[in-house]
Formats: sequence, structure tokens, C-alpha cells
Amino acid sequence: MLEICGFTLMKAYGKQFKKLLHLICVHYVPEVEKVTPPGRGGPVTRLKSFLENMIGNARSLQPPKGLLQPNFW
Repeated sequence: MLEICGFTLMKAYGKQFKKLLHLICVHYVPEVEKVTPPGRGGPVTRLKSFLENMIGNARSLQPPKGLLQPNFW
């Protein structure tokens, strides 16, 4: 979901969206890691990596592929 709407959310909310991503990465993901069964951490690791990438490259976020322009219709 963040791959699709992350660009628009960053464009609309800027620093606040980046702070929210940081909060999720620092506080929420570690709690999920604590309750994740051994050998099942792949999705959590991918989420954490994705969030860190979005936080680190916030200025270089690109619109999702296939995004229709406002004047499409």
C-alpha cells in the first residue's frame, strides 16, 4: 500500500508523513519482531527495509507506475 500511496502522502504531508514512517519503524516494527515466530520474519524484515528506504530517500520518491494524470478523462 505504501508503494502506491507513499508518493502522494509524502507530497501532501511532507515532514509529518516522514515522522510517522519513522515512528512505525522505531516503535511498531520492533514490537512485531518480538511476537514473530522464529523463521517467519521475512515479511517483517522486508517491511522494515522498505520503511527505512522510504525514510532515507523521501525526496526521491517517484509516482507509482500507471498513475493517471488529472487531465486523463
